[in-house]
Amino acid sequence: MNAAVPSYVNWNLLEHAYGAAPLRAAFQQQPADFRVAELLGFEPDGPGEHLLPRVAQSGLTTFAAPAILGRHFTVVRRDTA
Repeated sequence: MNAAVPSYVNWNLLEHAYGAAPLRAAFQQQPADFRVAELLGFEPDGPGEHLLPRVAQSGLTTFAAPAILGRHFTVVRRDTA
């Protein structure tokens, strides 16, 4: 969205250069609307034990989830993502 236009503007009431929009769309807004399956593309490598947990998160940002896991397992942040 354009930063110059306040978020409370009702876009449906604005004038259109070529008439009304031919389509309508609704953006996904609920956590249940988003599903992500990450494929690593590599195999665990190097010395030591490797833990690759499957995590289901809801209501957390992409950055918050690894930070919480890192604190729980006492792992530095760069090793959790």
